Amino acid sequence: MTIRLAMCLALLPMQASAQASAPATAVAAAKSYGFTEAEIERVLHGDVLTKDLKEGSNKELAGVVAVWLPKPVAEFADIALEGKLLKFDSSIRSLGVWKLDESADKAFTDLQVDAAQQAMLKGRYEAYRKNGLKGILPYPSGANNPGSTGELLTLAIEETKSLERLPGYAEVLLNFPADPLPGMEHRFFVYEQDVGGRPTFILSHRAAVRGEHHALITEQRYYVSQAYDCRFIASECFEVPGGTLLFYVSRVFTDQVAGFGSSLKHAIGRGRMLAKVAANLKRDREQLKK
Repeated sequence: MTIRLAMCLALLPMQASAQASAPATAVAAAKSYGFTEAEIERVLHGDVLTKDLKEGSNKELAGVVAVWLPKPVAEFADIALEGKLLKFDSSIRSLGVWKLDESADKAFTDLQVDAAQQAMLKGRYEAYRKNGLKGILPYPSGANNPGSTGELLTLAIEETKSLERLPGYAEVLLNFPADPLPGMEHRFFVYEQDVGGRPTFILSHRAAVRGEHHALITEQRYYVSQAYDCRFIASECFEVPGGTLLFYVSRVFTDQVAGFGSSLKHAIGRGRMLAKVAANLKRDREQLKK
């Protein structure tokens, strides 16, 4: 056995012990989602675990995924806020990202669609940028669920109790663009994604507040051209030895799980959603290791 190999083997127990520890704030957050300390130890050693969350609408699918990622909080928060993880997704066809004080013109003109669709998407963004949740334009008659997107996203924000760990955060999302929170960052997205072989156009707003060892990143997908009505995501990040412990809350609203057989539809739909999120996060983890 070489000296270098012997040294590496000697370090393994130390690394495993360090990775198996989490700060008290992370443990408290984990318990609030329904994870036990034993389950969090499993996550810190590579498992990706999920929990169902309470749903406030017969159209809602809600759950949380816990995963360890091999980047410190500061680096991962930057990657997530800027949408860099979307570049790992082969179904994304085009992507535009801009800041609060930047023009959105190029993001929309770069889309491979005709001028009328560019104008429609940009108009929806401008209505949201001006009046937030109250400014979200309704879907056309017969598409998704007309006129309710702002109310559904409001419900999702109010249901996501983890936002309360950062006082004022939820209120800023609910009142955007009024009442800004000091230190909060904003990004806007327009992108095309292949969903079931069909082009899907998505408009979303990401926000984040970052600390030295903790970050909260949220996303409101307020326009989705097919597949579901809207989606709210909250990523709560905690610094742990060797990387970041992430709790990824997803709340999706769709008519497909409402109506007759709703309980069974919810169970199946929620399971599929969480499996998809878990698979995406595993893929992201492998990419982040490179």
